[in-house]
Amino acid sequence: MNKEQMKTWYDEHDIFDEILDELWHSFYDYKRENPARFLDTFPLERDNVNLDFVKVSHEYTLPDCADEYISVYVDIYRDDKCVGWFKQIFGLDGSKKNKYFMIEEEPC
Repeated sequence: MNKEQMKTWYDEHDIFDEILDELWHSFYDYKRENPARFLDTFPLERDNVNLDFVKVSHEYTLPDCADEYISVYVDIYRDDKCVGWFKQIFGLDGSKKNKYFMIEEEPC
């Protein structure tokens, strides 16, 4: 997939909105599952959180490259300090495959 095809795929599947929806859903799951750590990391909840959409990549599974997917990576900042990241994996058809929400013990 070349750059223009990737841009078209990203736009056609509303990936920006999909990522925001999944990321904030994971954010509030984290709050519910880890309330003390959440408040240590995000004392103002979303008010001081910034997101940096880092990259989108076309990837293949190893060892035989049989499956293809697209990964989108977002760094999560609080007060201009990177505190974690989010990764969403999509099928080439735009379907959601998996997601990872990670808050780092040490700043990234």
